[in-house]
Amino acid sequence: MKISVHGKVVSVFFAGLVLAISGGFAVMAHGAQEAPAAHRPPVFTYTSIDYPGAMSTSADAINTAGIIVGQYVDTSGNIHGFAKLPNGMFKSLSFAGSTDTEIWGINDSNEVVGLYVLGGVTFGFSYTAPGPFITINFPGGVDTSAYGINNAGEIVGDWVDTNLVTHGFTLTGNTYTSFDYPLGIFTAAIGINNPGEISGEFADSMGNSHGFTLTGGIGGTYTQIDYPGASITSGAKTNDSAKLVGLYVDTSSVIHGYGNAGAQFVSIDYPAATGTRARGINNTTHIVGAYTDSANVTHGFLATP
Repeated sequence: MKISVHGKVVSVFFAGLVLAISGGFAVMAHGAQEAPAAHRPPVFTYTSIDYPGAMSTSADAINTAGIIVGQYVDTSGNIHGFAKLPNGMFKSLSFAGSTDTEIWGINDSNEVVGLYVLGGVTFGFSYTAPGPFITINFPGGVDTSAYGINNAGEIVGDWVDTNLVTHGFTLTGNTYTSFDYPLGIFTAAIGINNPGEISGEFADSMGNSHGFTLTGGIGGTYTQIDYPGASITSGAKTNDSAKLVGLYVDTSSVIHGYGNAGAQFVSIDYPAATGTRARGINNTTHIVGAYTDSANVTHGFLATP
């Protein structure tokens, strides 16, 4: 059983923080002295994303060209992947026979990765139009999900073994490599940037969730990511400048998105919503994710500086 917090979660939200980025991530606290105009970081503009006619929408990744990918739920409750092009057009993607197809990652060659469910089993996939789908199935696993891909075609995700333990994996060419955060009981790799830095989430021996980055490949250096004061933190995607986005849960059980660059953190909250999750970031610091409104409807969003 997967216990990930980065996937399908019921989110709540605390609005009111202003998001801005200047080199890293920075935020101006309420009542702080305004910085000189030459040093003032830009404020993000938020745009809601809704697949036409969908009951809910989530945006999960964005590439350099500004193509946004994610998933939506139709009026029958079926889940489909989608791509939103820079001209505003949407394209839907579904694996034949599956009622759950999700896109979680895209690279600059417009190759996408994600998952589909068939016969109660979850499989990862990669896809470049016009197809076909290429199934990703970790050897010996009972479930596999693909979440991130870089420009070299390296893919990351998670797989579940026969003891129902979830591990991270990389797929380079035809070679699968499993890995686990040291002493973690759950590991999921969610993103990989072009320098090869992997981002994701893990659960410690107490079952508490944290974000992480892994530099230097398998066997390299792990860094634990925890939003200050949060009860739960999950990592998602990182860009080539090592700016990471994800989600955290505060001590009041409110879920927020966040951005992180080194020691700097900022909360990402879609205005006037009740829940926000940051899921993707590109090299121009455009951020995508999902938010929940007061009617408990989930929408995707794009935040542009």
